[in-house]
Amino acid sequence: MDDSLPPPLVGSPRILVVDDELALLRICARALRPCVVEVASSGALALARLATLPAFDLVLCDLHLPDFYGRDLYRRACALAPELRSRFLFMTGDRTTPPPDLDDNSAAVRVLSKPFDPTVLRAAIHDLLNRPPPLAES
Repeated sequence: MDDSLPPPLVGSPRILVVDDELALLRICARALRPCVVEVASSGALALARLATLPAFDLVLCDLHLPDFYGRDLYRRACALAPELRSRFLFMTGDRTTPPPDLDDNSAAVRVLSKPFDPTVLRAAIHDLLNRPPPLAES
C-alpha cells in the first residue's frame, strides 16, 4: 500500500465543495473519492445545489467567494438544512483572517489553510463526519 495516499473515508458521504478556484474543485473531488462530491464555483450555485439535491453530509467552503462570504453562505445553508451546523469545513488562503463568527456557538466549524495536504483534508472531514451530532436545544 502506498503510504503517500490519504487514508480512505468510510462509506460514501455526500460532500459539497464550494470554491471559485476550478483547479481546487478538481483536486478536492479527486482527493475525496469514494465520497459523492458535488462542486459549486459560487455561493449562489452552492445554495441552488443545497435546495434541490438530496441532503449533503458535509460542506467544504471557501471563506471568500466572489458573491458571498463563507459565513453568510453558512447561515443560509443552515437555514435550508439545520443539520449542517456542525458539518461545515471552511478553507482559506488568507492566514490573517480569524475564523468566522457564526453567532450560533458552532464550535464544530473548522478552518483549513490553503494550500492543504489531501491527508489533512481527509482527516478534518473524517473528524466532522464521525463527531456525534450536537444535542438539540430544549
